[in-house]
Amino acid sequence: ARAWLEASPDLLVGDLYAPDVASLSLFITLLMKRAKALGVRAIHCYAFPGTAIDTMLGEILPRQTGQQVLVSPNTPVDLGQRLRVGLADLDTF
Repeated sequence: ARAWLEASPDLLVGDLYAPDVASLSLFITLLMKRAKALGVRAIHCYAFPGTAIDTMLGEILPRQTGQQVLVSPNTPVDLGQRLRVGLADLDTF
C-alpha cells in the first residue's frame, strides 16, 4: 500500500492505494502502531463513497459520513448526488 500523509495533530491519509483488503489491513495496522508511538491521536482516511478503496476501508474500520455539499437551493438532486468534493485531497498536502 502507499499513501500521502500529513500529521498535525491528527494523521490525515490521502491518495490511499492498496491492491486488496489484506494489504490495506496490514498498512492500517502498521500505521496505527506507528502513529500511536509518535503520539498521534487519530488517523483519518478519506475516500469517495462507492470506490474500491472506500469498500475495502469499510471492511476494516467503522466509517463516518462526511458533510454533504449543496451548490445552491436550486441545484438539481441528481447533480448534487454526482458532485464529488475532495476536502483531503493532494492539494491539502
